[in-house]
Amino acid sequence: AIAPLERAIALDPHDFSAHVSLDYILARRGEWDKVIAAWDAFLRVEPKHAQAWLERAGAKKRGGDLKGARSDLRAACDLGSEEACSHLRRPL
Repeated sequence: AIAPLERAIALDPHDFSAHVSLDYILARRGEWDKVIAAWDAFLRVEPKHAQAWLERAGAKKRGGDLKGARSDLRAACDLGSEEACSHLRRPL
């Protein structure tokens, strides 16, 4: 299931839904470093995508990087994500 998603992402690195699907599969396996790496790649081509920052924040939190998660939440909030702003108002 991962290989087709990786091919789709290679063909269109701007494909948010493919990244979400890859995130889902990798997260179920607890492969947080790979989830974060996938979002890193997406954010290199779509740096103003608030939802991607939010998704990476969640992966960082689950992977134990609370400082990084908070930083990503701040970026998402600054880009207009009310959900991210809401998370910032609560302790991680």
